Amino acid sequence: MIAASTTVLHHIRSVELPKITGHDAFVAYLKFGHGIMRASASLLELAITKAQGALREYYANHLEEERDHAAWLAQDLHLLGEVPPKIDHAAAATAGAQYYYLHHVGPHALLGYIAALEFRPMPIEEVEGLERLYGKPAMRTVRHHAVHDLEHSKELARVIDLHEQFADVITYSAFVTTKMLAYYLADRMKGAT
Repeated sequence: MIAASTTVLHHIRSVELPKITGHDAFVAYLKFGHGIMRASASLLELAITKAQGALREYYANHLEEERDHAAWLAQDLHLLGEVPPKIDHAAAATAGAQYYYLHHVGPHALLGYIAALEFRPMPIEEVEGLERLYGKPAMRTVRHHAVHDLEHSKELARVIDLHEQFADVITYSAFVTTKMLAYYLADRMKGAT
């Protein structure tokens, strides 16, 4: 039998994400990432109120790992002479689906969302290439996730496999989230240089 986390990863990898092809595309990537990160703490806080046992403990620990990352990314954008948008419909739609799932489906769906964000971190070679172009300080948050999401993914896979009876919900959330990430990033990066 295939582990639930393996199925989730397969669905995530089946979606092609757009490539960063220049400065404007890089800024669009960071701004969208900021919008997603802004919702992280609130989503996890809500998930903690809905979950029990090992799942609740995972969300509480993950909240501490993710705290302040949106502020970090805003600082990284500032170094590039950019500011995050006050309203980001793409991030609102992507993260907003999780509020619906948490209220109307259950707390396990958020595992799929987190998997979509952490199971496929930016390769370190790509991070280093972007650091050469834009400077290491502007890449602090991206580098942190490229390095730490490798470890976070192992713990996340373990938690997903512990909740295999919810594999359909977790997989659905992961796949739909990945499709939304790909769609909105492609739309933002279209024509960017």
